[in-house]
Amino acid sequence: MNRPAVEVADILHAQGDRFVEKNRSWLSFQQMGVLRAIARCRIAALGGHIDLCRQCGHRAISYNSCRNRHCPKWQAQARQRWLAARDRELLGVPYFHVVFTLPHQLNRWSTAYTERGEVYDLIDPVEATREFARYIFNVHLKDTEILWPLLRRGGIQPVDNAKWWRFRLPGSGVIDWKGFFTALADAGYTGGLNIENEDQFYYPSYDGADFTEAFKEGFRVAHAYVRQFVPPGAQR
Repeated sequence: MNRPAVEVADILHAQGDRFVEKNRSWLSFQQMGVLRAIARCRIAALGGHIDLCRQCGHRAISYNSCRNRHCPKWQAQARQRWLAARDRELLGVPYFHVVFTLPHQLNRWSTAYTERGEVYDLIDPVEATREFARYIFNVHLKDTEILWPLLRRGGIQPVDNAKWWRFRLPGSGVIDWKGFFTALADAGYTGGLNIENEDQFYYPSYDGADFTEAFKEGFRVAHAYVRQFVPPGAQR
């Protein structure tokens, strides 16, 4: 994979400090962290290792990645392999990209519904599912744990930007999954169900180009929990 002439990191090296200084008032702690990670990815600041060819003796330094999911260089080769695999699945027919507009009343919703997002907006995901069921075509399954000591201390918008919630596997947070799946079933939902694993207790996610055993175990745990709510005929 050829290196592009200009990368996001190059822009941050040249103008990152100026950008942060000018926009510090609205940049969050998480956004600042992403900028720092991208700027330091694949350079000496994060360390590295020496690759040695046993035949010719050639040595090359490979610097470590930032492992931030927002960084365009992290897992770039794995991403390219995934895209190439998807490209091989395409049919030999024309494809069209269709964009449509939802009614104004739904402008805060997308057709890819994720129930955990409603938790940290303090919205009941079960009631929301019943109200908007006809607009749901794909469901991502991820739970949210509320860190009540932090929430009670600082409120939903703490001045120190303390994160009072964290993503968990389904069944490890506050979502009423029985009620949620009942709402989907009552609406006759037959779309996709996708488990997302952003649970820090099953990280790190990658070991080189492969998933770690801990990350895989997270999916197994989530699948075992979720399947009790899905009718056998709908499981695949």
